[in-house]
Amino acid sequence: MGIDLSQTSAAARAQQRRDRLFSRGAFGALLVLCVVVAVYAGLRAYTETINGDIRKVENKIKQHEAESARRDVARAADAIFRQKAIVSSAVDSSPVYGAMETVASAILPEVVLDELSYENNDDGLMLTITMSTSDLLTVARQVAALRSVEVISNVSLGDVQRETEAAGTQRAIQFTVTFSITPSAQ
Repeated sequence: MGIDLSQTSAAARAQQRRDRLFSRGAFGALLVLCVVVAVYAGLRAYTETINGDIRKVENKIKQHEAESARRDVARAADAIFRQKAIVSSAVDSSPVYGAMETVASAILPEVVLDELSYENNDDGLMLTITMSTSDLLTVARQVAALRSVEVISNVSLGDVQRETEAAGTQRAIQFTVTFSITPSAQ
């Protein structure tokens, strides 16, 4: 057993020990807080770097998509041009095309074309058209309009049928006309 020469009492020494622990604890907490802030700042900077890289990659993707779209548009325009040229040459060489221009000029606005068939023969082009309208007077006017076209001949009215619709609606008349178009019209 030793003799205590200090002038502080046991209670004061206990208080000093508690104060040292507290000051060490506060220092430790402050140190931990600084580390946490530093880690947070580092993560934040890293996140901004990653986001910047993502934006750069997105911009490159947009540039590539734009370039690709321009190439695709050019290819599509070329394909459309070629298709138009093919269709145009096929239509121009078709006897039906010239005939349809002639027939279209004689079709009344209140008549709807339902079906068309044609046949090439020695006398020219034989067309059979099924049409619809709302009344018999229009049927007669349509036949007369076809007969009035100079290059159309042998106009004959075929089957005429009145289609019944639901109650309260107008009934439609469907009729078939057959005629020839002479080679000079083709």
